[in-house]
Amino acid sequence: MDNNRIPRYSLVEVAKRSEIRCELCAYDLRRRPYHIHHLNGDQKSTIPENLLMICPTCYTEIHKKS
Repeated sequence: MDNNRIPRYSLVEVAKRSEIRCELCAYDLRRRPYHIHHLNGDQKSTIPENLLMICPTCYTEIHKKS
């Protein structure tokens, strides 16, 4: 995911909300790779309510199901 497309204020809000943990499994994401997942599937919708900070494992699981 190219986080450069997501406004910084949205990333900050998502990071605060998640406490820098995967929002699905609570894996600690400090100094580790993470993905920003769009809940509604629309990558142009970058409001914090549409975004989840998740670990690579959960990202893979979500996209296997799609």
